[in-house]
Amino acid sequence: MSVLVAYATRRGAVRGLAERIAEMLRDQDIPVDLRRLSGYETLADYDAVVLGSAVYAGDWLGEATMFTTRNAAWLAERPVWTFSVGRLCDVDQVRPGVTGRDQRFFVLSAFEREVFRSAGGRCGGLRDWPEIDTWAYDIAQQIAQQIAQEIAQEIDPQTTQPLILAGRGN
Repeated sequence: MSVLVAYATRRGAVRGLAERIAEMLRDQDIPVDLRRLSGYETLADYDAVVLGSAVYAGDWLGEATMFTTRNAAWLAERPVWTFSVGRLCDVDQVRPGVTGRDQRFFVLSAFEREVFRSAGGRCGGLRDWPEIDTWAYDIAQQIAQQIAQEIAQEIDPQTTQPLILAGRGN
């Protein structure tokens, strides 16, 4: 199973999260491609997608919205996880344009950003990395379980219980 971790960002904050998620999946032996969205990607080579975007005024960036619109049918039939990065006031407004297995909103308040910047820091340093790592690990476990089920069904099409496979992040 090949996974696309795709993201849309203006200033790079979403890229950092996408890189971390891709790293966590690779650590579980899951093949991953990490790509910045242009909106024109094709998904023929992938079995699942983790999709993230920065949020401004309650909306995903244009390239992320274009991606979900152009690939709506494909995304509706496959495992998809979405994440958004923005301000606390955008949490209840954002609609990623796709219904996935799980949607997360990682927030950094404007106040926290300004305090951190005034001290010479970069905003990415205030991310809740343990929360992000836990979410990425959960995604890896779900993908590993799906891989096990697919292998089990190839061996015995009547099998509905997942196998536990060594070396696949189980």
